Amino acid sequence: MIKLYGMTLSAHTRKIQTALLDLGLSYELVVVDLTKGDQHNPEYVKLNPGAKTPTLVDGDLVVIESNAILTYLADTYGKGKLIAESGADRWQTIQWLTWNGSEGHGPLSRPWYVKILYPLMGMPLDHAALEKSHADAQVPLKLLDRVLSCQNYFGGSSYSVADIAMAESVFLTQWGGVDTSIYPNVTRWFLDVTSRDSYKATRFPPH
Repeated sequence: MIKLYGMTLSAHTRKIQTALLDLGLSYELVVVDLTKGDQHNPEYVKLNPGAKTPTLVDGDLVVIESNAILTYLADTYGKGKLIAESGADRWQTIQWLTWNGSEGHGPLSRPWYVKILYPLMGMPLDHAALEKSHADAQVPLKLLDRVLSCQNYFGGSSYSVADIAMAESVFLTQWGGVDTSIYPNVTRWFLDVTSRDSYKATRFPPH
């Protein structure tokens, strides 16, 4: 059986869980509690040298980095579901997964870090940093809204792993207090993705 190492509190783990459910795959969640530092356990570091989550173990194969895991699952088990096997839609999916990891997730998730995570860690709320994070998040949101004015999904014509990844980023920016309702195309797309049973089932608790 597939093993997924992580915790549902982590957006990166949640997106893997969503894909697993979309694909109808059974899996075992092995909880790696980031709040307790479990990711630094030597046995876990053997699986994931970066000491981060999630990690997917499928038989003898170990895959790290959430967007790589999404691609692996869709390619291996999707048979055209969650990623097209060829053509423009496949490359739409890959390019937006890549953009999400390199350009999008950072500024979109920053409001959540500043408003939610850092205070939970005992740090005072930095209002100036929060205001800046909200302003910075507008850059990727404007880009996403333009893209979605021309297509329904980040996988092109079909819902894909790129949409799963992007939805978690947008969720974090909303949780950090950013109003995304001013972007009509993002709003339409986000409602579509988050109304799916697979997305709803991966909300927390439990982890």
